[in-house]
Amino acid sequence: MASAVRVTQEGFAALVEGDAGAELGAAVDSVRAPRQVIELERAGARATCWVGDGIHLLLVPEQPGWFGAFVLDDRELPLALLRAVGAQEPAEIADAAIATDAGELAHALARAARGDEGRDELGRALEGLRSHWRASDGETAVEVVETGSRAFAVEPDGDTVRLRPVDAAGIYDAMTRELLHA
Repeated sequence: MASAVRVTQEGFAALVEGDAGAELGAAVDSVRAPRQVIELERAGARATCWVGDGIHLLLVPEQPGWFGAFVLDDRELPLALLRAVGAQEPAEIADAAIATDAGELAHALARAARGDEGRDELGRALEGLRSHWRASDGETAVEVVETGSRAFAVEPDGDTVRLRPVDAAGIYDAMTRELLHA
């Protein structure tokens, strides 16, 4: 990573509005006139990445009131986004995709987050729920559900939602291909 600093929200605003200096200047320019803005969501926390031309700025919440501001190049960006949402390598790949109604998935995720084990296929697939995260630029999204041992890409499929088994390489590929258009 080219640079990393800790800032408050007010400090970040002052940095963007003022002179960021030589080291952060190009990255701050990506905030002022981004090619793309990616919002990352996990467990109620939100990080933002401003994608510029070859240099990018990722703002990640750390402790209350403080953020990490990371300056990234094109090569570093996909992995940094995955780290920002806490993505991990699944221990195993599930056998098959699961199709379900979006509302049922929401209920199953809520039950799994409470530790309620479901007896149906969806409930068993979500057993040991670790995280549910999403990265989106407003038009395209990469959404993943991770359990203690498996990961599923969440994909709209007509009137249903499909949970497709995926490994770390598949998540990385989706992030670069679908979201970053690389």
